[in-house]
Parts: sequence; C-alpha cells; structure tokens
Amino acid sequence: MSDRFISIEGIARRFPAPGGGATTVFEDLWLSMARGEFVCMIGHSGCGKTTVLNILAGLDAPSDGTVIVDGQAIEGPSLDRAVIFQSHALLPWRTVIGNVAYAVSSKWRRWSAAQVAAHAQKFIGLVGLTGAEHKRPAELSGGMKQRVGIARALSIEPKIMLMDDVDEAIYLADRIMLMTSGPGAVLAEIVENPLPRERTRNEFHKHPLYYATRNHIIDFLVSRSRTFIEETRAYDPRNVAVVRPGLPEPMIARAQDPSAKANRGPQAAAH
Repeated sequence: MSDRFISIEGIARRFPAPGGGATTVFEDLWLSMARGEFVCMIGHSGCGKTTVLNILAGLDAPSDGTVIVDGQAIEGPSLDRAVIFQSHALLPWRTVIGNVAYAVSSKWRRWSAAQVAAHAQKFIGLVGLTGAEHKRPAELSGGMKQRVGIARALSIEPKIMLMDDVDEAIYLADRIMLMTSGPGAVLAEIVENPLPRERTRNEFHKHPLYYATRNHIIDFLVSRSRTFIEETRAYDPRNVAVVRPGLPEPMIARAQDPSAKANRGPQAAAH
C-alpha cells in the first residue's frame, strides 16, 4: 500500500540565460516518498540537488509542476520542514545554545526562557555537544557546526528533515535517487538500498552488498550520468528504473509510487 507523504509532480526549474532564453537545470521530475522514508539524491554539481531541496523547503518555487506534502501544496517555508544547510548557516553572534534556542523560540513563542533553554539543551546533548553550549560558531570545527545545525533542525520536531550532505547516502538512505548531469538533468534511476534498515556506522560497510551498492553508484557518477539521455531510447520520467544492487536484473517500478515503509521519524530527503 502506498503512502505518498511527499509527492513531487512533474517539477522543472529554469533560470534566465545570458543573451536571452532560459537554462533548464532539471525538468519533468516525478518522485514520491513514503512517511518515515529516508531518501538521498546524488548527482554531479549543477544537476539541481540543492534546488530540489530549496523547492521542498519552500525557499524556491518550481518553474513547472507542484510539490505536495501531507496533502498540501508547498507555497512557502514552514516550521514543519527543517533544513540542515551544507554551509551550516549559523548565526555567528549567537552561541551554540543561542542558535538552537532561536529555532525553538520561533516555533513555541509562548514558552518561557527556561523552557526554551531546556528543550534546546536536550538536542544539544543528543548530537554530543554538551559542554560546548556557550561557544560561538568561530570556536567550533566544521563537524561541530554541522551538529549544531542538526540539533537546531531536530529541536523544532519537524515532519520533514532536508539535508544538503552527500557523504553518507548508503549509510542513511532507504532509496538513492541518481540524477544525470545538468543542465537539463533528469532522474535516471532509483537505487533501493539492499542493506538492512538497522545499520551501525562501524559495521554497515562490512555487509556483502555494500560494495555492490557503492560500485553501482560510482559507476553511474563516473560514466552513465553523462551519457544516460543519449543511450536511453525511451525514457519515461514517470516510470524510472528501480535497481536493487545484488540482483541480476533491475526491477522496473513507478518512481512516484514507493511501497510504504515503517515509520522511522521525520521524513528525510538528503543529497
């Protein structure tokens, strides 16, 4: 049974080109995600990964198509959708707890300062930054800044978590979306992660299907992402190939109709 919590329906994004006309970043993108599913999008720079996240966040609007979340079309930003930016996007004059508390107080405006601080502290501890609460971003490493961003996003208890981070797709994702090279990028393939859903950071790379999955993605990025359109005779954006590495033949399924997954927290899209 399908549970389309997020439904991306034929979206495209175009920008004015120098000298007139338009540059198409991607077009005719169809994709749906089940409630609780973790999805990553992978592709070369310029294929539109961050643009898709910005559209999901309500920070940008598609040139064509629409995005529906939990039955409602996205018309702008919402505290139901939290974004962890690749560039951290922390307020440099605020401390760690100040950055997290700012998000908390934005959602729960009637909370007292003590309630806000206690709630922020819980999520600072969750990401392992207890003891660094009063440091400012300039005093933090890049990894610590990223964890502040994660704590800030989690602290507002969102329905959707949007992460602009490419490093851990195999570790995190239920499905991995492979985008062709831009401009004019399209969704070429959906990789269903064959690893068990319960994974540990120290052990998941030892699974016998880890390297099959990794090699499949690397092969796409190195070669097939650039030649996919030319080599594919009958591409249908609403019926994208679904591949589960380790099986002899790819499965074909509708990209916009994934099987329902068990709930695993906030809806997540990463790339």
